[in-house]
Amino acid sequence: MKILIVGGTGFIGPFLVKELSQAGHELALFNRGNKNTNFSNSNICYISGDRQKLFDFRSEFAKFQPDVVIHMGAYTNQDAEMAIASLEGIANRMVVLSSIDVYRAYGIVLGLEGGAAVTPLSEESLLRQRLYPYGGEYEKIVVEEQIMKCPNIVGTILRLPMVYGPGDPSHRLYKYAKRIYDKRDCIIFDDLFANWRSSRGYVENVAHAIALAATNDRAAGEIYNVGESTTLSEYEWLNTIKTSLQWNGKIHTFQRSQLPAELIYPELNFQQNWDIDTTKIRVELGYEEIVTLEEGIMKTVTWELNNPPDELHPKDFPRLDYEVEDRFLREL
Repeated sequence: MKILIVGGTGFIGPFLVKELSQAGHELALFNRGNKNTNFSNSNICYISGDRQKLFDFRSEFAKFQPDVVIHMGAYTNQDAEMAIASLEGIANRMVVLSSIDVYRAYGIVLGLEGGAAVTPLSEESLLRQRLYPYGGEYEKIVVEEQIMKCPNIVGTILRLPMVYGPGDPSHRLYKYAKRIYDKRDCIIFDDLFANWRSSRGYVENVAHAIALAATNDRAAGEIYNVGESTTLSEYEWLNTIKTSLQWNGKIHTFQRSQLPAELIYPELNFQQNWDIDTTKIRVELGYEEIVTLEEGIMKTVTWELNNPPDELHPKDFPRLDYEVEDRFLREL
C-alpha cells in the first residue's frame, strides 16, 4: 500500500513507520523535516512542512497518491478541518489517533462531570459533555466528529490509552523505576489511588494496532479502543513492575485520612475507574500484543533510567519525596 503519515517522528511514530516499512509498504512522511534513521528508508519519502499549512502541499500529496492517510497530530477542530481540506479528493480513507479521554468517565475523573460511569468502557460508552477540559483548543471529541462526518473521506478512529515505552515524553514509569534504582525499601500509596484502574498500552503494541487499522479495509468507518487486554489497578501495575525487576521492597497502602497532604493527590476522582474494553479491535482486526507486558516494562525501565527527565510530569504521582515518606513512616 501507499501510506501517507502526517507526523511519524514523535513517540509512537518511529515504531509505526518501522513496522509499515518492514512490511513493504511505500510511505510518505509529512513533518517539519525530521527523518527516522533507525532503519532502511528506501521505501520512504519525506515531505517537509508545517502541519498548520498542510493545504499548501496538496499537489505533493496528490502526486504520491496515498491509499490511506494516518494523521498522528490532529488535536483541534482546526487540525481536523485542515486535514480534510488538504486531503479530500486525494485520499479515500484517513486513520486518526484519538484518546480515551473522550469518554464521560474521564470527565468524572477530572471532577468536571458528576455521577458515575460503568467500566470497562466500550466504543459505545457515553462521551464527555464538558468540552476542552485542559483549557486550550485541544479536544479529540470535535476531531472525531469532523473526521467521521466527512462525506468524501472514510474515517477510522483509534482511541489510545496512556502509552508508555522508550521515548515516552511523559516518563510514566520513571517514578517507579527511579525508586527501585535508588533501592528504596517501600512505596506508599493512598488506598483510592492504589485501587484505581486506568488503561495503558506499550508503544510498540499501540503502533501495531495503528498499522493494522491502516492496512485493513475492515477498519473503514469504525472506532476502536486500543489498550492492554487486562487493566491493572495502580497497585497491581506497580506489583507487576516490582516482579519484573525483582525488587524486594514493599507496597504500603493507607487510607487518605492517615497520610500527610504531600502523599495524597486530591485533584483527581480515583473512585471513577478509566478502563476500556478492547474486544472490538481484537475480534475485527485480529489485534494482539506483539510485545509482552514484562518485556515492555523492561524495555521502558531501561530507557527511563538512561534518559531521566528534568522533572516529573505535573500530573504524575506519587512524587519522589523521600524525606516526607521517611518522616511519615518514622512517626507511624
